[in-house]
Amino acid sequence: HKMIIIKHGRYFTAYGSLGSVNVSRGQTVTTGQVIGKAGVNDYGEGEVYFQLDTEAGQINPEPWLIRR
Repeated sequence: HKMIIIKHGRYFTAYGSLGSVNVSRGQTVTTGQVIGKAGVNDYGEGEVYFQLDTEAGQINPEPWLIRR
């Protein structure tokens, strides 16, 4: 599986367990841009690991996610 880490000023987001990646190191990305595709877990289900951090440590990412 693959992983992408994006720096947002003093915040960092990590997206892991990806099956493919659509961006390159150093590339600028925008909100809503597809950066990769979910990998498949042991149960055959799509799965992405998501983590939100600052320089001080991890943050609960739930309030930052867009509801659809």
